[in-house]
Amino acid sequence: MKGVSPDRPVSYVPVPARLEAGTPDVASAVGLAAALRYVRDLGWDAVREHDAELVRHTVRALDGLAGVRVVGDPAADPSGIVSLVVDGVHPYDVGGHLDRHGVAVRSGVHCASTFLDDLGLVGTVRVSFGVYNTLDEVDRLVAALRTVRPGEWTAERPNTRFV
Repeated sequence: MKGVSPDRPVSYVPVPARLEAGTPDVASAVGLAAALRYVRDLGWDAVREHDAELVRHTVRALDGLAGVRVVGDPAADPSGIVSLVVDGVHPYDVGGHLDRHGVAVRSGVHCASTFLDDLGLVGTVRVSFGVYNTLDEVDRLVAALRTVRPGEWTAERPNTRFV
């Protein structure tokens, strides 16, 4: 796909590039099978409850944290993801700050630029939990968010998504 917009039809890369011929990614298929067995052995319900506990803890911890806003209501039906914005700080600056504090997140549009446009957001910071995450790691995230300040993206590209 070449691009998407709410007011134009989807545009595609022309053939033959669109067909992307090549060797199938066998290693990833084998890895996916192993990961599915691992999660199955943990128990799907246990994994879902663990994710829900982390999401609820995160939402409670962020509630009242000055300038931090959770996007949507992730605790209503937890899926292991919490998206947030920090008022006055570009999501890329937030992500870089969290990285320096040992917290890995994803910052940006998350392949949802038209949705974020509708929300009036340049991007979000997405916290994604897995079976290996802990409540202590959520607390580390919250502590790091208390010290985030505007940086280069906020100053030089406050409304820019891509360079």
